[in-house]
Amino acid sequence: MHDLAGDDVRLTVGLCEQQPMLFDEDVRQNLLFARETASDADLEAVLARVGLGSWLHERGGLDSRVGERGALVSGGQAQRIALARALLRGFPVLVLDEPTAGVDPAASDLLLADLLGAVRDDQAVVLISHVAVPDGLVDRVVRIEDGRIRA
Repeated sequence: MHDLAGDDVRLTVGLCEQQPMLFDEDVRQNLLFARETASDADLEAVLARVGLGSWLHERGGLDSRVGERGALVSGGQAQRIALARALLRGFPVLVLDEPTAGVDPAASDLLLADLLGAVRDDQAVVLISHVAVPDGLVDRVVRIEDGRIRA
């Protein structure tokens, strides 16, 4: 049996929660929590990578407030900001927990494709979802039914 120290797990696995924790700060600060040495160019690049480049420009840049728990952004934008933060941190493993929950069903497939497309090739992603994932977005599906794992 192999044991990992809690600190090692926290450095390896990044969690993007169903309802991401965004702080009542601006976009810049919400990203700098992941890597305080990141430049504005780094922040803008990671936001573009998750599909928020135009949105950032329209909102007035990195100084735009997101509100308490992301009250000033949509559910999809909050998910993208949370993913940008995790990508900026550089976690080798990302867990996306219900990333399309609370997002309009018509936009959820696009959001999921964008989120998964933003991940580097050397990163692993565990996607937790109660809804079917469009074909071609994941390599392997594991279902839990009646308390049992079904591959």
